[in-house]
Amino acid sequence: MTEIEADTDALPRHNRRLLTGYFAGLGIVMAVWGARIPAVQTSADVNTPGLALVLLSAALGMVAGLQAGGRLARPARLPVLLTGGAVGLGASLAALGFCDSLESLLLVAFIFGGAHGVLDVAANASAVRCQDAHGRPIMAGLHASYSLGALGGAVLAVATTSTSHTLLFAAVGAAVVTAAGAATRPTRPGRFV
Repeated sequence: MTEIEADTDALPRHNRRLLTGYFAGLGIVMAVWGARIPAVQTSADVNTPGLALVLLSAALGMVAGLQAGGRLARPARLPVLLTGGAVGLGASLAALGFCDSLESLLLVAFIFGGAHGVLDVAANASAVRCQDAHGRPIMAGLHASYSLGALGGAVLAVATTSTSHTLLFAAVGAAVVTAAGAATRPTRPGRFV
């Protein structure tokens, strides 16, 4: 096997590990956010109808992110969408922990949903390309990593119930952003996931 062939074989394996991390990170973020919604509601002094508006804002942001991600999801743009989506999701998760009013929650929840939508499209589009490179089904394993990430995020949220949700959000957000930046490496044109 030549050096070029070995590198070509290693690329799908690297990209699969990278995508597994993105799916798991998305699961962690969503579980932490879900578990901390009551604490955010309390700290921002938002009533139940206000919380419903916040969740609606996040959903509208996600629809907007899915639409934008779908229009932008070209093979050459996938690394940027993956990294940008992860950075946006991590940063907005951290910002949710600092919101102290309904207005700030509405804005940040919309951004959070938008980043989630962009990352979801980019991760799934990349997963299809990675599966094609593997030549066998791998999507179930990638989606299972989302579920395992969500389980880990739920355990993290339960284990840290006595800590400030702001600090937890900031830590998880920073970890997602750092992992996204560290894990993405340049590959040959057209060969990224």
